[in-house]
Amino acid sequence: MADLSEVRPAPVPNEAPAGEFVSFPDSPFQLFQPYPPAETSPRRSSNWSRACMTA
Repeated sequence: MADLSEVRPAPVPNEAPAGEFVSFPDSPFQLFQPYPPAETSPRRSSNWSRACMTA
């Protein structure tokens, strides 16, 4: 068995992660959003839409 005597736990940050809670209409839930959503390219969105329609 491996020697684990030198293994140390990961440090715990002192502050809460940056981000915000977002809500959606007609939903009782909130979603924690640690960073803004990434922008998608029009080509990627078009390919995804096409794939969904043919599935």
